[in-house]
Formats: sequence, C-alpha cells, structure tokens
Amino acid sequence: MIVNDKESVWAECEKLGEIAVQAKIDAGEFGGHTAFPRQWLSEKYEKRRMEKETEDRARSDRALAAAEASAHASEKAAEAAQQSAKWTMWAAIAALLSAIIPAIAKFCTK
Repeated sequence: MIVNDKESVWAECEKLGEIAVQAKIDAGEFGGHTAFPRQWLSEKYEKRRMEKETEDRARSDRALAAAEASAHASEKAAEAAQQSAKWTMWAAIAALLSAIIPAIAKFCTK
C-alpha cells in the first residue's frame, strides 16, 4: 500500500473496515504514516456522529409532535367535558322542575 497517497490509503481503509484499520494503526503496520488512516477513521467517526445526531433530532421532533397532539387532544377532551357538565346541570334543573311542577299543580287543585 502506498502510504503517501491519501486516496489509495482511504481506498484500502474502505476495504479493510474501521476495526481492521484501528488494529493496523495500533500494531504499527502503517509505520510512521498513520495520518491518512487516522484521518479516515476520524471521518468515519464524524459521519456516524452526524447520522446519530440527525436520528436523535428526528426522534425528538417526533416526540414533540406527539406531545403537541396529545396536548391538543387533552384540550378538546376538557372542552367536551365542560360542555357535558353544562348540559348535565341543565338536565338536573329540568328533572327538578319536572318533579316540582306536578307537586305544585296537585297542591293548587286542592
């Protein structure tokens, strides 16, 4: 392998893979010419880090959207509960009146 040519070193590193390149660096198989293999490893690491950040950001965005949808649904449920309570109150008043009116009518006819 030509260790002074970045492109050929990077092509060889692609063939070997990250673990093998790191092992060759650790074993000193690149001699004193580890700059290009280390740069290649650094690029791989940076690419993986950026992909993870993108995935994390997308996951956070999805979680935020789900939280917003949940909050909106909770607001709608609270509004519906409030409407239900209002109509329940009116139904209770109507039931009370339906009990009182016949009693009053019975009392007045005596």
